[in-house]
Amino acid sequence: MQCMRRFTSLLSTFILTAGALAVPVAVLPRTIAQNAEPTITTKAIAGIDSRASKDPLALAAVSEESADLAPDAAPEQAGRLTALTAQVQTGNFMVAGVTWDGAAEVTQVALRLRENESWGSWTNLPVSDDDSDTSGGADPARHGTEPLTSAGATGYQVRVMTADGIAPSNLQIELIDPHVTQADAAVVADATGAAAQAADSRDVLQPQVITRSQWGANEKLGGAWNATSNGVKSIYIHHTAGANSYTEAQAPALVRGIYTYHTSGMKWADIGYQFLVDKFGNIYQGRRTAVYDTPIGAQAGGYNTGTIGISAMGNYETVQPTSALMTSITRVVAWKAYQYGIDPTAKTKLTTGTSSKSTTRAAFGQKVTVRTVQGHRDTNYTSCPGKYLYTKLAQIRSDAKELMDEATISSGTPIDDAPAPVGISASAATTPVQWAASATYKWKPVTGASSYQIVTQGSSSYRSGYPSNSTWTVYKSVKGTSASVKIASTATKVIGVRAIDKDGRRGPIRVLATSSRPVLAGSILRSSGWKKVKSSKYWGKSALRSTSAGRTLRVKSIKSARYVVLRGVRGAGAGTVRVSLGGWSKTVNLASGTASKKASIVIKLDKARSGTLTIKTLSKKKVYISGIGLGRTKRATVAARLAIPTAPAAAVVPAAGYLRSGKQTVSWPASAGATSYVVYVRRLTAKGTELGSWQSSSTTKKQAEIALDPGEFAQVAVLARNAQGTSAAAQIVSVARSVDLSLATLSGGWSVSPGADGTLVLGSKSAAGTAQLPTTAGVTGLAIEYADTPESGDGAEPGADATATRQGVVTVRDTKGRLALVDVGSQGGDGPGTITFSRPAVGAVSLTTDADAIVSLRAVAPLR
Repeated sequence: MQCMRRFTSLLSTFILTAGALAVPVAVLPRTIAQNAEPTITTKAIAGIDSRASKDPLALAAVSEESADLAPDAAPEQAGRLTALTAQVQTGNFMVAGVTWDGAAEVTQVALRLRENESWGSWTNLPVSDDDSDTSGGADPARHGTEPLTSAGATGYQVRVMTADGIAPSNLQIELIDPHVTQADAAVVADATGAAAQAADSRDVLQPQVITRSQWGANEKLGGAWNATSNGVKSIYIHHTAGANSYTEAQAPALVRGIYTYHTSGMKWADIGYQFLVDKFGNIYQGRRTAVYDTPIGAQAGGYNTGTIGISAMGNYETVQPTSALMTSITRVVAWKAYQYGIDPTAKTKLTTGTSSKSTTRAAFGQKVTVRTVQGHRDTNYTSCPGKYLYTKLAQIRSDAKELMDEATISSGTPIDDAPAPVGISASAATTPVQWAASATYKWKPVTGASSYQIVTQGSSSYRSGYPSNSTWTVYKSVKGTSASVKIASTATKVIGVRAIDKDGRRGPIRVLATSSRPVLAGSILRSSGWKKVKSSKYWGKSALRSTSAGRTLRVKSIKSARYVVLRGVRGAGAGTVRVSLGGWSKTVNLASGTASKKASIVIKLDKARSGTLTIKTLSKKKVYISGIGLGRTKRATVAARLAIPTAPAAAVVPAAGYLRSGKQTVSWPASAGATSYVVYVRRLTAKGTELGSWQSSSTTKKQAEIALDPGEFAQVAVLARNAQGTSAAAQIVSVARSVDLSLATLSGGWSVSPGADGTLVLGSKSAAGTAQLPTTAGVTGLAIEYADTPESGDGAEPGADATATRQGVVTVRDTKGRLALVDVGSQGGDGPGTITFSRPAVGAVSLTTDADAIVSLRAVAPLR
């Protein structure tokens, strides 16, 4: 949906006086106890009010704060003033918009509201640039503006400008009071924003969403919305603009108001967005099936297909987004990106579609490279989602990616909980050409399905090419395992079916057939020598008969035909024809030992071809043709995500001295069904305080080397991958490298000296003291490699007691006190040991000894 667009030019007809009024805090509307139908007030807008035209404030420029034109867009011409109302006082309303009939070239609609008994400044209402058939009922969709929201208004003034100075037909303002109710306060009080319980693996990241029934959608408004995207490639972030001063209890009412305006005022089938988020972090379901399907919305003219729209409630051109809003938008992005396999930090390509107001930056049909999470302004001339929210998109992307990485490591990539239905082979009468207007298609039942949904893709005729694969249209729902499907004359339909469970979740689509209706008789061009004969014995009760060679039938302007199907007579003595299309030809002998006057002869071309089809007789033998069909290639079914590999059990390979090594090895056994492995690593440096983000890499090997700097700690998760998805990690393993012992701050009997092999040894020799390690807060333990005791000479100082043994107690401390006690004498052996703290360390970690402790350490690695 196009957001608030900016006009900086003056009205061309009048000299304007600046002086926008400050907007006071609005008087809150009265709260009622029960849900009530929204009150819709429609007022006609006609002519220019003479008194208003003399008021300089009534003709003032649009407020800069309501601007919504992209910073790089050229200023637009304001056009000519065609309508200006007086200041009209009304009852309370929270949503307003202007609508009209016909495609008038409206260049500006500006509105100002009376809030808290004062008149505000002018706000520009952009003309909606929705590019889809949004009508949901008998009434056609109207043209109109985006809605303006308010925390409570009691008056309006409107002005309208058009390119030619002629007012649009049936111009009117829609005022909507959705009525704030006590139920609204209860709904948002229960919506904590926490994660919802996952119904299946696709919903692992689903946050709590306020459903349509909870926010009070009147489902009698609007109508069926059957167009869905075939997958999602990008997620748009928007803002609704309008009021920022709404209370949490008012937010559900604002959603109802926008919904009512779109369905009752604009005559759309539904609200324009898939999801909305208020400034308090509450998430609202927008379009009816948005939680579990991909209904096409009205979020970005030219790019509504294959995308999702999340609208932030408020004007973020003027205020900073709240942390609650940011968190909830991130959760919705992560949920849907995880569900549809989108990397929120990556880029993708979209194809520019039509936009009724030409607000797209790219030309129709042009492919554009965009971010998978983007603002409306990235593809359209608008400042939406506002400069303050737009600058936060990078944070939303990275935070969503972190949530998705955590979900992938713990749960793997989403899988389909049920397979696609298995189709039962269609008869020759239904595919590749469906000879009757209606035909029945069948499939086998799916365990757990409560119903099935028939979905289609279509093109209008053999002249319009292969059906687009970007969308599916819901054709019907059935309880059984068969459905009758009608195809319009000359059209093509790709027919699919998917299972729906008791909770409304959709399974993967099985393509049952790609079927086309036959060519109309009037479109078959025949040469001389053909005679039309009638009989109920022929398909269609008639046939064209030839009894001489060189007679032709032609069909022009064919696009992307893969099959030519003839209905005619086969049997002994039947003739031969040559079928040609787009440079390809084949001789077809109609003679057959099995006689049939309604035979179906399927001729498969070498590839999809376009051009003129020619059927030419090659002899004087009789040829009867009663129908010609042009079939398309059957669209392939996308494999269900069912067989992801098992999780591999990774482990650290403890090579000698590995705590001192700059590279440590993690290995794992082969995982059944895996073709490769994904290694996730996140790190904490010696000076860091928090683990960084997960970073991933792929390998076909069964081990990975993890490079570490001194004092660095890392967590490693290994996932198995194949074409259908990625497993979870069996566990997360940790690797750590010793701090640089030479950087330790020493006192008392502690010292650092070279060992026998040249490595440094940190030791204490019978004297009390402290060794402060170069670590930061958050350490939860230490991995220690003990050196040989002085009696073996490793790290011994001249004159050291050759009979000394490892003994005594080392106390591990931080700035708050003791973390652990280590009885050095009980450690035994020379291999690494692990010390676990009673709590995370605060500040640097120190080792302290008394006079009786003798200890030598080759490596001390902090654990997190």
